[in-house]
Amino acid sequence: GKGWCVRARHEGHDVYLSGYATKAAVLKAVSLRKVEIDRGRAPRQPGPERTTLAQAMQTYALERLRFLKGAVQDAVRINNYLRSAGLDLLEVKCVAQDGQRSQQDSGAPNVYFSVSLKPHTTERKIPKGLNAHRKSQLTKNASTERHRAVLACKRMADITRSDVQQYMNAMVDDGNAAATVALERALLRGVFNYARTTWRWLEHRENPCTSLKLPQVKNVRKRCMSAEEQAAMDLAISSCRNKLVGPTVALLRETGMRTSEPLSHARWKNVDWQRSILTLDDGKTVAREVP
Repeated sequence: GKGWCVRARHEGHDVYLSGYATKAAVLKAVSLRKVEIDRGRAPRQPGPERTTLAQAMQTYALERLRFLKGAVQDAVRINNYLRSAGLDLLEVKCVAQDGQRSQQDSGAPNVYFSVSLKPHTTERKIPKGLNAHRKSQLTKNASTERHRAVLACKRMADITRSDVQQYMNAMVDDGNAAATVALERALLRGVFNYARTTWRWLEHRENPCTSLKLPQVKNVRKRCMSAEEQAAMDLAISSCRNKLVGPTVALLRETGMRTSEPLSHARWKNVDWQRSILTLDDGKTVAREVP
């Protein structure tokens, strides 16, 4: 009464597709699925028709986050969906030892974190002094939370561009910054891309997180430190008890490196004194040379 579905078995694979408006549409879909199976491209995992967004995000996190430097922030965002769906939450721990990243084997990507699951809870651990702020956030983002909960419990195959756009609109209406909205969309887009390329899900559909209408992120840096400001900062730093602060700030200022790059990754062996070059083997994006 609400649409067409099909249950089939092809070459040892169970096929279950549902939610199609016409008989022709579901027959076309099952034909495409059979072709994928014949080509050795059967979808991994239960498939988009049997997996909610929250379940897919949980699996994606367990498979992928350990290789990402932004895993901690991504886990916080994904846990919001997992709470809405009543699933176990992510726990991310750094695996770095003395600033060195582990490698599984030669040529393998670095593993920065270990990712595991912990029992579901609706309560978030709030640092001291932030209780009032977090309480006001819950009230402020009530519409965002409702839309996220609906999206989290929806099957991957049923999520449309309109669903994601409504979620983005709710975030904007609740007063979230343009950068916050963009980061949320980036997470969702990454999950759908991973599902398509790695799990072979929804390969014949466009990513529903693309071509959305979002507020413009205005993060252009329009000013530089003046000579007077630099002199004032150097004077203030000279009074620090830790005498390494001054040289460190000077290094960051003159090279434009991110804070973590010289502090966490660089070693004396990475310095080419003849060329005055510091080689970063593990920069934010790729290895690069810093004058």
